[in-house]
Amino acid sequence: MAENLPPPWWKAPWKFFIESIVGIFIFGVIGAGAVSIKFIVDFLSTKGVDSYILLGLKGAEYALFTTDMVLFGRFLWKTGQRIWKEF
Repeated sequence: MAENLPPPWWKAPWKFFIESIVGIFIFGVIGAGAVSIKFIVDFLSTKGVDSYILLGLKGAEYALFTTDMVLFGRFLWKTGQRIWKEF
C-alpha cells in the first residue's frame, strides 16, 4: 500500500537543485578551458606569434565557450522538463 504514495513534495525541487549544481560545476570546468585559451592567446600575441594561428586559437576559444553555453542551457531545460514531470 505504501508503494502507491506520491513522493514528498520537496524531492523534485531538491533533485533539480543537485543536478543544477553538478551542471554548473561542469559548465565552469569547460568555461575555464575557454578562459585558459584566452590567456594563451594574449600571451602568444605578445610573443609575436603569427596572426593566423592566433585567429584559429581565438576561434577555438569562442567555439568552445559558445558550445558550453548552448549545452548548459539545453541541460537545464531538459532537466527542468524531467523534474517537472516528477513534480
